[in-house]
Amino acid sequence: MSEVENLSLVVGFLSATFVIPVLQQPGWPAQRRAWVTFAYAVVVGFATTWYLGELELTHVTGLRQLATAILMVLVSAIATYKGFTKETGIALRIERATSPASLLAGKRGGEGAA
Repeated sequence: MSEVENLSLVVGFLSATFVIPVLQQPGWPAQRRAWVTFAYAVVVGFATTWYLGELELTHVTGLRQLATAILMVLVSAIATYKGFTKETGIALRIERATSPASLLAGKRGGEGAA
């Protein structure tokens, strides 16, 4: 495996565990959640290939590395989210803790208790 593939797999795994649940909101429809995940994979794929010095949009090799990074991040993030983070409840706890509704309720609860 290339450096781009290896780093993309690691980034996808870590993203599905710690970043994507922060971006997602529990009340969102599945289609919106899918688009957010895809957009995140595109941004992170660009960042990964740029970080490794492989982002050359004028050469076929650079475009291939970019496509590889995007797909590796996307597939590893989806697999980790569906097979691990969601099943263990980690994703739901993070989504609930970071959703605007729960943050607002927490502020109200804190004010009422004081």
